[in-house]
Amino acid sequence: MPAGNLDISAAISFNGASPTDVLRVLKSAGIETISYTTYLRHRRELIDPTIYNYWRLHQKEMFDEMKSKETGLILGGDGRSDSPGHCAKYGSYSTMELSANKIIDIQMVQKNEVTSSNAMELEGLKRSLKCLEDSKLEIKTIVTDRHPSIQKFLRLSKKHVKHEYDTWHVAKGFKKKILKLIKSCPELAPWVKSIINHIYWSASSSKDDKPEMIVAKWLSICNHIKNKHTGHEDKLFPKCDHETKRNRGQNKKKWLKPKSKGYDAFCELAQNKRLLNDVRKLSPGNQTSNIEAFHSLINQFAPKRLHFSYIGMLTRLYLAAIHYNKNSDRPQAVDKTGKPAVVTTFPKYTSDCKIRAKKVPPKYDYVKELKRLLLARIHNGRQCYDKE
Repeated sequence: MPAGNLDISAAISFNGASPTDVLRVLKSAGIETISYTTYLRHRRELIDPTIYNYWRLHQKEMFDEMKSKETGLILGGDGRSDSPGHCAKYGSYSTMELSANKIIDIQMVQKNEVTSSNAMELEGLKRSLKCLEDSKLEIKTIVTDRHPSIQKFLRLSKKHVKHEYDTWHVAKGFKKKILKLIKSCPELAPWVKSIINHIYWSASSSKDDKPEMIVAKWLSICNHIKNKHTGHEDKLFPKCDHETKRNRGQNKKKWLKPKSKGYDAFCELAQNKRLLNDVRKLSPGNQTSNIEAFHSLINQFAPKRLHFSYIGMLTRLYLAAIHYNKNSDRPQAVDKTGKPAVVTTFPKYTSDCKIRAKKVPPKYDYVKELKRLLLARIHNGRQCYDKE
């Protein structure tokens, strides 16, 4: 086998590049290269088994390291579909150890293995927890979204595990209801951002308190928006934390009038029994935002607009997890003067700019390790998946 041919296939695969784009660029530049069929053969016979076995070794190292933790694992979990909309064929479930910021397990479920696409996320969670428990890892807390079937499964089958909700998912759902209410009550519009921030504050400021304290702080918003800051109904949080009453003055955000249409409609939403149950289970410190970042990274290795075989999709998920774990602890970059560097971004979800820390460029040292294992596999005549 020509070494250069395999080297091209390996470089394309290990870096998450598109084989059709790379091969077309080389041909357009007049550079002789392999065909797409040859790439697929290399991938099927050599590259995919190498990625699969490298992930297993990497995962075993993480498990051995985390067995020494006496406090138990703090997990975050979330599902992802392989395509936009409701036509997913594969569903993956990513499990992250939040204190270490490492993807420790990722499970893939095919649609025909379960009753529907909606059931793939729960099945992925079950497989992931079984994998961790079989490896003798103790799970203390798990943070997820508000998926109903996941709530029921953890409540009935994993009573020893503390289940918490990611604040972003709760805030997102409540914001949709407020925006719908604004159509008939426009006086609530200036308060939307403050109300959503209050959800985050209620959870993050109650790290050492009971869940009832989170609910008490959340319900205080009903008094705050009508300019009442003491004498809250719940004795756990009798007054607001700010020192003095807020004087709105020329601020566009005016206090709401008690018993007005907008005030009564908002309080009805804020005091909804189901919402209060969700607020009670908000995670004070651990969130799943890093898992969302990992899911964005998967798009580099497995774009949703393309279809892959089962093994092809699985190894691309493993490769994305390897890349994330190798770069999860990147420090903040510095500018020419030695000061911490920042970058200005303009997210799609808002018209305001955001100032964020600029990280050092990611490293791809794991590519050299994969290529070394690939060559060792050829020299040893092992062109299949290891039994272990």
